[in-house]
Amino acid sequence: MKIFSIYYRILARNKIFSLISIGGFSISLAVVILLLSFIRSEKQYDRSIPDMVQIYRIIHTENGAFVPQEARLKLESDLPQVLAATNYIISPDPVIWDEENHQVNIIHTDSSFFKVFSIGFVKGIREVFSGTLTRQFLRKAVPGGSSGIKIPLVK
Repeated sequence: MKIFSIYYRILARNKIFSLISIGGFSISLAVVILLLSFIRSEKQYDRSIPDMVQIYRIIHTENGAFVPQEARLKLESDLPQVLAATNYIISPDPVIWDEENHQVNIIHTDSSFFKVFSIGFVKGIREVFSGTLTRQFLRKAVPGGSSGIKIPLVK
């Protein structure tokens, strides 16, 4: 306890030096915590997708990734390592559900999307020009849960 009283007297005697050293330490500690949380977030990104280490982007845009059709056919036929290739664009689009307008991110993609990404969905068809619904959308669209709801599917 005597050490704390000595430390307090030193801090009280050298107020400016104490303020600079304590302030610098607290700012550096805050920066370290922010950097560690950013690194942790980047390391865990896309961890929920199985086999993420085997998925590569060929051409990347701001809201999507695509492979031109000719290049995709060439990649799949000439390289046995390429199991599937897909295109996708994510855009916020309005969706009307129970006469309410919801702004949701919709993934516009082709039928090979589900060969590359194993994303679970509540209802839908894995075919061209069809729609799928995720649990996240249903939680947002239907407050109080989505179990037992009849979901109409429009093609």
